[in-house]
Amino acid sequence: MAVPLVLLYTVAAGCCYYAVTICPSGTWDKNDYAAISPLCLLTIATSALALLLTVAPASVRRAMGRW
Repeated sequence: MAVPLVLLYTVAAGCCYYAVTICPSGTWDKNDYAAISPLCLLTIATSALALLLTVAPASVRRAMGRW
């Protein structure tokens, strides 16, 4: 279970990093502003999926430790 969690959190961290580092040229730069929103949404979605894997039923918890 560690491999899927690492992959999901890596994707989430990459999307979050790119969302934070995108610097629009000005208030008129709609393309950069339009790119930030989907990156934030993808970050939240992948983090939520990883959280669901972490709090999955007992069969998964036996495979992974509590922490």
